[in-house]
Amino acid sequence: TPRKNAVNEFDLATKAKAKADATHKEADAGKKAADEHSKQLETAVASNKEATTKSEMPIRAIAFSADSQQVLTGGDDMKVHTWSATTGEALESFNGHKGAVKALVFNGEKFISASADKTAQVWSLGIEWKLERVVGTGDAKSPLTDRVNTIDFSPDGKQIATGSGEPSRGGEVQIWNIADGKLAKNFAEVHSDSVLGLEFSRDGKFIASASADKFVKVTEVATGKIVHNFEGHTHHALGVSWLPHGRQLVSVGADNSIRHWNFEAGERIRQRTNLGKEVTSIHYVGLTEQAVVTAGDKSVRLINTSNLNDARSFAGGTDYMYACAATPDAKYIVAGGEDSALRVWTLADGKAVATFEAPKPSAESEEEK
Repeated sequence: TPRKNAVNEFDLATKAKAKADATHKEADAGKKAADEHSKQLETAVASNKEATTKSEMPIRAIAFSADSQQVLTGGDDMKVHTWSATTGEALESFNGHKGAVKALVFNGEKFISASADKTAQVWSLGIEWKLERVVGTGDAKSPLTDRVNTIDFSPDGKQIATGSGEPSRGGEVQIWNIADGKLAKNFAEVHSDSVLGLEFSRDGKFIASASADKFVKVTEVATGKIVHNFEGHTHHALGVSWLPHGRQLVSVGADNSIRHWNFEAGERIRQRTNLGKEVTSIHYVGLTEQAVVTAGDKSVRLINTSNLNDARSFAGGTDYMYACAATPDAKYIVAGGEDSALRVWTLADGKAVATFEAPKPSAESEEEK
């Protein structure tokens, strides 16, 4: 009948509409899923770009493990990276700082990182490295003033010294117990500007410090007394290192110079002022009287203490160099700088043996984000 036919046609139309609505909903859902996936991809790409950019930031600090098998690097990406010294493989990256890592030092099964975030952090070595302790709070109440620029272990491995200070206002040297993280000594008025480099003497009785105030000073650990003020740098003193016998020390500075000092007499022995660019770091090699130095002219060189002349140069640097270290067995040296690459040479012949590029974020690490 016409009525029945009309009802059937209405039912068919209703079903067709329902099917169309369902198809439309599926299309909307598909579009939303596609949009969401697109957003996720954009976020992943942005994160990858950011991570890559951070990984390529300058290297500011380097240290070798005691067995010369691993290398630590730290820099503006606020992380500490570990590398195999034999293969160049990136082993692991460690998070914990909120500012650039400015200094690193090994001590047996531990290492310490110092940062611009006003903290020095102690880490334990092993199959899995973990943060053992934080020295300082990283805020206005931190016992560490402003940026921590340099650190060193005491020869007995029981304490660490940190150098920091508010620019143009003061420079302090502090000594901390490793066992409990407590402040043992606070030499708050050693310098009038930030401390940029320091090192314990081999007997642990003195600390030599280099500062933006252009002075190199030696402080007696037991009393806090400044026993020598070495004056001569005409710009920031950036680094200092003791000769193995402990009777002399050498400093480097932003005045493009290397200066050799007699600790016992408190006098300058000699100087070299023809480097051309800032001399950024110095590290004595083993028990020798030779030191490796880095500079802003991309150079890494080995110098003789006897005359401050070059014994050897190490080719390969492509940008401003900030930091250097030597293996305890004096077989290898390593240096890093603005180009975020870590370079290793054999000391005996200056041959380049490895270049470690900045670690790139892996697919797994991106998925974990």
